[in-house]
Amino acid sequence: MAMVRRIYDERFKDNWKYCPFVAGRDYLFLGEIIQMPGHGVFLDMETGQTYSGYHIDEFRESLEEETSVTFTIGNDEDNA
Repeated sequence: MAMVRRIYDERFKDNWKYCPFVAGRDYLFLGEIIQMPGHGVFLDMETGQTYSGYHIDEFRESLEEETSVTFTIGNDEDNA
């Protein structure tokens, strides 16, 4: 899994009008769909909405300084 953002450049301009993704928003890339190589499943970190079947090459990994999302697994006592 990785935090990703949608790429908005001229290569994908034809797809913009059908795109449910918000520019500048982080999405959690859950993985590639086995039966659809090159397509993935993405989770909107703000709304909880899941999107599937979108081209992986239209996303890039989020830079650490771009993302405001942090994850904590377990509680602080477990991680001590």
